[in-house]
Amino acid sequence: MLSIDLYDSIDSMEIDGILWDDLVASAGGEVIIAPGGQANFTFDEPMRWKLLVFHLPDAGGDEVVEVIVINTYADDSITSALLMSLISLWITAFVAHRIHRLKKAGLPLICSLPSHVWDSLSEES
Repeated sequence: MLSIDLYDSIDSMEIDGILWDDLVASAGGEVIIAPGGQANFTFDEPMRWKLLVFHLPDAGGDEVVEVIVINTYADDSITSALLMSLISLWITAFVAHRIHRLKKAGLPLICSLPSHVWDSLSEES
């Protein structure tokens, strides 16, 4: 497994595939993990993207390889991300509720009339 700086990896990719030897050299070497083993990596550059490459050399078999990657964050970024997404969740719920009300009123889904006008439409027909 390689830990590669994303900016360095672009030069190692061609139309025909990935130049694994170049990636290994730019990453400073590879980490070989034995079956049942594990490796831990710590990155402390918060604004820099990292790319983990898992490469299983083709041995011609039908093996299944299970890889589990667990991300842990020092700060509580998940809570702040959930709080920031509440507004979009509310907008989505509002749109879904309006579509439900439009169908219930027998109006087309693209009707842009405000809902307080819907009653007067049914009285006119």
